[in-house]
Amino acid sequence: MELGMGEILFILLVALLVYGGRLPEVAAAVGRSIGELKRGLRDTTDLVREDIEQLADLDPRRAMRRAWKPPRIIGDDHPGPHPGSVASLPAPETEAEPGDGDDLPDTGAQQQPPASPPDPEG
Repeated sequence: MELGMGEILFILLVALLVYGGRLPEVAAAVGRSIGELKRGLRDTTDLVREDIEQLADLDPRRAMRRAWKPPRIIGDDHPGPHPGSVASLPAPETEAEPGDGDDLPDTGAQQQPPASPPDPEG
């Protein structure tokens, strides 16, 4: 429900007729009442928030989240490749000769050439 300019002027005119010269006193009292209401609502809101925080502190999951710290990676404090990257792995102790096949994985079975498709004329 919205009040237009005409309705507001009508309400002010009726208030002036009813309260007459006491209108400033009434307006001040209404203003004080609204201020006290806002203060009371703010205090109540603060109390409810404090109670919710106290209840949330009792939650063991929240306590664990606060106490948990991520593991520190050794060597993470120096520049260079990330400790988990392939570049950070140590080099093998012995170097293999190129082309000797040591760099290929051992499958444990002999590899056979793929079978040729059957001849459609035969």
